[in-house]
Amino acid sequence: MSEFARAFGLPLPAGPADRVIAAGPGLIENQREARVWRVRADAARTARKKIPMNWNEWAVIWKRQELPRGADADRATLRATFDAKSRKLAKALRAQDLLEASAGIFVAGVLAVIGWQQGRAGWPIAVSIALVLGVSGSFVRECIRFNRTRVGADAPWLARVEGEIAELRHRRRRLLGLGPWYLAPLGAAIVIGCLTLVRNRPAWDIARDPVFLGGYFAFCAVLFWGVWLAGRRSVRRQFDPRIAELEKLRSDLLSPEN
Repeated sequence: MSEFARAFGLPLPAGPADRVIAAGPGLIENQREARVWRVRADAARTARKKIPMNWNEWAVIWKRQELPRGADADRATLRATFDAKSRKLAKALRAQDLLEASAGIFVAGVLAVIGWQQGRAGWPIAVSIALVLGVSGSFVRECIRFNRTRVGADAPWLARVEGEIAELRHRRRRLLGLGPWYLAPLGAAIVIGCLTLVRNRPAWDIARDPVFLGGYFAFCAVLFWGVWLAGRRSVRRQFDPRIAELEKLRSDLLSPEN
């Protein structure tokens, strides 16, 4: 039938596999043109297929999406979103500073009670108390600094964005450098307090057992390692994405179109 149609210039029959051929411009003269139309149809069907994506892929696409520019940008929506995230960030930073400072003060109070019970022999615990209070003081200082240097809500939008970027970078540096100002003082306080208590224990007490002491210090080392890893993860999952988002917003505000 196909050969007869070609011989007399008749249109080819449009079967199920060749329906797309009938949509082509004019009559199909040879099999080569038919194959071209079939390839185009297959490509169109493939493009229309929905490829499932997992949650991580959607999250990556969302984080990498560009901010709208120029007339297409809804500045009111962007401003409202920025204001909401800025308020949420400020509350979180203040809460973290106050929580860490309060925890240090509580621990210092517990150590003071233990040192008082030890009498004159427990005087080295005062060094531990000073170290813990020093760490708490650093969080109090950060809270005061943040309240003084934070750009007000009535400031220009660009100044607020740049101020938040600077604050996040400062917090990021503190998290990446936990060792000198956080882990080292607390570790020294734990060692001094523990050795002071062990020295004042009787010889038969389990606290003087080397195995017990080794296990206790190993537990503290693992705990500190977990805190160090948590700081790195917080930088990677919270601070870095937010800084990148704000830098995109600053670039958009500085563009000639705005």
